[in-house]
Amino acid sequence: MNPWRNTETLNALSELFITAVNYRDPTAREHAQRVRGLAMELAQRVTPVLPVRMAVIGWGALVHDVGKIAISDEVLNKDKALTNGEWAMMRSHAELGYRLIAPLETWPEILSAVRNHHENYDGTGYPDKLKGKRIPFIARLLRIVDTFEALTAFRNYREVHTYARADAIHVMQDQAGYYDPELFEAFVAMIKADS
Repeated sequence: MNPWRNTETLNALSELFITAVNYRDPTAREHAQRVRGLAMELAQRVTPVLPVRMAVIGWGALVHDVGKIAISDEVLNKDKALTNGEWAMMRSHAELGYRLIAPLETWPEILSAVRNHHENYDGTGYPDKLKGKRIPFIARLLRIVDTFEALTAFRNYREVHTYARADAIHVMQDQAGYYDPELFEAFVAMIKADS
């Protein structure tokens, strides 16, 4: 059996990656844990998920931003709006994270969580410009919950405000082409039910 598919190994590896990213970005651990909780809750609402697949979704959510390890401190922790070049550097974290963990030959869903969590349903995302159902399920799921969590949590690089949950949903509805419509509808219902 591949050791990178073993539960204990993946738990330890996820913790290692989160800790490493958190040294660089002090918001990383809380962000990853909130994304994990939202992703697993949404997955349970939209499809029957076997325990192993649910665990894989959780691990993918925890390590989705591992590529931020390779982003400079000046960009990662900048307290002003990012320039176009800095945004390009920040966006590279998806591919950098994928390159970091691909040699582990772990679950493909974890690899796609890292590489494709910024793909947009309309094909305008990155790094692969995937469109629609060509985007793996876990990446479509994370695209929604990662955005919501980022909008509702403090970020150094964003203007002073942080969105309330309802306001974040409105912002996301204005960008509806980014998200799998069925998953997004279920997500909105989930947030309204939890409010």
